[in-house]
Amino acid sequence: AIKKKPDEAFAMGYYVKNKYRPSNEPPQKIDHEIWAWRGFVEYWVGTFPDLFIITYKDIANTETGPGKTTQLVSYMNESNGVAIPLESVPCIWRKIIKENSGHKSTKRENHKYQPPYTLEQLLMVNDVFQEMIEKHTACSASPYCERSIMLLKILKGYKAELSIRIEGVRNETV
Repeated sequence: AIKKKPDEAFAMGYYVKNKYRPSNEPPQKIDHEIWAWRGFVEYWVGTFPDLFIITYKDIANTETGPGKTTQLVSYMNESNGVAIPLESVPCIWRKIIKENSGHKSTKRENHKYQPPYTLEQLLMVNDVFQEMIEKHTACSASPYCERSIMLLKILKGYKAELSIRIEGVRNETV
């Protein structure tokens, strides 16, 4: 089968429109969503040379959160007008991420829900991750290499998690 890249304008619109879809609604146009997500990531990575890349999962995680937040604050402290003492970061992280009762809890906290993607959809997402990994692996001559390394680590983690999910779906269909 020939893979066709969806119209990027449509895909980006679909991504924005469905960003806050209720979590119990099954995903429909994952092909458009993944291309829109890829376009979004590639835009930011290709446009801003001093981009700091971090995942929500790393920030919210009790083990990695304080350290990743310290890295983020160090990065922000390089900007004019930002001065956050590094020693206060763990306290700030705990107060904002773990103790802030003013925020509504999200459905992502328990991580039990998994959208009912088909094997074909999961393999398509896997292909997109692989293409992005290959693109950003060849960064040695690029001025954006540090950013590519951060992105590569995240993409490889996503792909590893996706591989487990793909294997699970394959085992269910046997």
